[in-house]
Amino acid sequence: MSNDFFDELARRWDDEVPPPEAFPFFEPWIASLQIAPDASVLDIGCGTGRYTALLADRAPRGSVVGLDSSEGMLRVARERLDGRANVRFVHEALHETTLASDVFDHVFIISTFPHLRPWTKALVQCHRMGKPEAVLDLVHFSSREELNALHGSSDEVAEDMLPPVEEAAKLIASCGFAIQIAEEDHHHYRVRAVVQNPIHAERTRL
Repeated sequence: MSNDFFDELARRWDDEVPPPEAFPFFEPWIASLQIAPDASVLDIGCGTGRYTALLADRAPRGSVVGLDSSEGMLRVARERLDGRANVRFVHEALHETTLASDVFDHVFIISTFPHLRPWTKALVQCHRMGKPEAVLDLVHFSSREELNALHGSSDEVAEDMLPPVEEAAKLIASCGFAIQIAEEDHHHYRVRAVVQNPIHAERTRL
């Protein structure tokens, strides 16, 4: 999968993808977040910034970083959040990011986990950037079956499949997180976990 694919999608993304409030699980999910007004938040694979904006609303005295490898997506995101003092965007791939360690209270992976392979390397980066006890929230607002069928219909992302939630939770736990929630049904998929220190030794075998 190349960044050109997402760069090309960027301008029409918001027209073709339903807004967050259209998904049944969105309201229960957003209501469950416990983000302090001064929290530091990382939105991985932030895309056009739809969810970045919602996270920034919950941390008005904090800081929100949107990270994405697609400059086209980030261009739209910057336009959307122009003037928001508590938001900045970083054009880097998660696996090679130069963002500092131990700085974020919350790390979000919203509707982007299948694109972050190799997952172990991605999750180790999440662990590195999170403070002790930082919360990792991985969420999709559709079922695994629906998402995988959609990806399977596109040559560009056909290999980017969402694993069963139990497998994702096991992998996340092996990368130094304590699992709090691991659930999926016909309208959502979610793993919520907390950074532990040190990273479990067994993750090196994955």
